[in-house]
Amino acid sequence: MPTFFSRQNTLLWILRAVYHISLLSLFCLYIAYLKILIVFPKNIGRKYTFLSFAILVVTGVADLASPLTGLGISSGSLRNLV
Repeated sequence: MPTFFSRQNTLLWILRAVYHISLLSLFCLYIAYLKILIVFPKNIGRKYTFLSFAILVVTGVADLASPLTGLGISSGSLRNLV
């Protein structure tokens, strides 16, 4: 079994996922708050909400999948910089 699937790495990935999901939920609340402050017309407000949440869902899924796909910044790629 590869070392990637060790108990420490799995726990770290779960904690990272919980942390990032909480950050994305704060962004969702901020988007809702801005929508209230700006007071868009009805059809533009729906487009704003849909587009904002779609972007958050796509980036959230990509962020949570990054340890499995190897995309993004990882500790291995940072060691090569030093």
